[in-house]
Amino acid sequence: MPGDPKECREHALHCTEMAQRTRNPEHKKTLNDLAQTWLSLATELERSRAVLETYPEPSPGRVTTRPERHH
Repeated sequence: MPGDPKECREHALHCTEMAQRTRNPEHKKTLNDLAQTWLSLATELERSRAVLETYPEPSPGRVTTRPERHH
């Protein structure tokens, strides 16, 4: 699965550090918002990985179908 939560958190930290250094209030808000977005992405990636780990990988060449419904 693409995406690395650790890398997302590093980007968030970088945004936070830049926000602390800027004097422009608009830039500060934008950078803090970006940091929050990176943190949210990290959390979503971790949740997605946890869900995917609960399902086995399909075997190569195996076709998965829906179970038949009997009326």
